[in-house]
Amino acid sequence: MEFYDELMKQISMIDNEKVEDEEECLISGLPLKESYVTLECNHKFNRKNIFKEIYHQKKHVNTYNSYKLEFCQLQCPYCRNIQNKLLPYDISKKKIEGVNAPLRLTMGVSKCQYIFKKGKNFGNACNKECIKIYCVKHDKPIVIQTCIAKLKTGKNKGSTCRNKPFKNSYCKRHLPKKDMNKNTN
Repeated sequence: MEFYDELMKQISMIDNEKVEDEEECLISGLPLKESYVTLECNHKFNRKNIFKEIYHQKKHVNTYNSYKLEFCQLQCPYCRNIQNKLLPYDISKKKIEGVNAPLRLTMGVSKCQYIFKKGKNFGNACNKECIKIYCVKHDKPIVIQTCIAKLKTGKNKGSTCRNKPFKNSYCKRHLPKKDMNKNTN
């Protein structure tokens, strides 16, 4: 009994010495780096360590594990919870099918921050899971094209027209007549 009491004292002393605010990777025990991964069970791991672990789960047969993981599943190495999403893709690592690819099966690192400008979701954020700031749909450059004609009269004289271009970078109002004739024939 005295041995176990001493052991518990030592464990509690070690726990008290740890910094409370600093979270650590549950695989390596090292502090979490900036680009850590949080699984659905809320366990957090450094990206490098969880990548190696999931790669090992997928590519090596474990005879002690009675459950065979599906292609799009991974198992938390800490609590053994199975989730139906793969690791998020990291540009610095290569794509490995069933670990961090295909992209449609991976979990996102953040939520898409695109704000809808029209339609039934006007003013709402997209909030789809994504790897960067925007999801795949909204990740294209947001460029607003306008007519390139210079205004000749009115209060905005000298500035460029702000209408949507129709053909050859001109709106219907400023489209040169030679291009207009081609359009009507």
